[in-house]
Amino acid sequence: MTETTSQSVSPIRLNSQAKDKRIWVELRDGEEELLWTVDQILTACRAYNQTVSLADVDRPVRELWKVLNAWCVSQSDAIKTAYLQPTGNGRLLFLVVQPATGFDQELTDALTELDMDIANDDRFELVKMDVRLVTPMSQEQVDAMLRPH
Repeated sequence: MTETTSQSVSPIRLNSQAKDKRIWVELRDGEEELLWTVDQILTACRAYNQTVSLADVDRPVRELWKVLNAWCVSQSDAIKTAYLQPTGNGRLLFLVVQPATGFDQELTDALTELDMDIANDDRFELVKMDVRLVTPMSQEQVDAMLRPH
């Protein structure tokens, strides 16, 4: 069994031997409520794992890496460095550092276009990414921005 947890969320443990025990499931602030047995929840989890595998997310992230790398190469005169980092909440952060202070309209437009292209590309529907453009900063500041929340 693979278990993924966040530091701020405690896992809910379901014991398959208590398969007839009922669990109240509330979705999206009371929008929908379900009363399921542990066995039904485990069946749903297994079905989900069969439809959305790590490979399903890994392939788009690898493809995204290629797209971002190509963009960085094309913008190499306008950027100092760029980072792609998981933020710890199921999202990625693409952080682009400018080489100089001040507003760069062309770079901002290019990064906005890249972000929109990725958001509208079906290959990346399972990938959630935030994009930030920042002026020069110390490595400590960069590390703080990249630190998972």
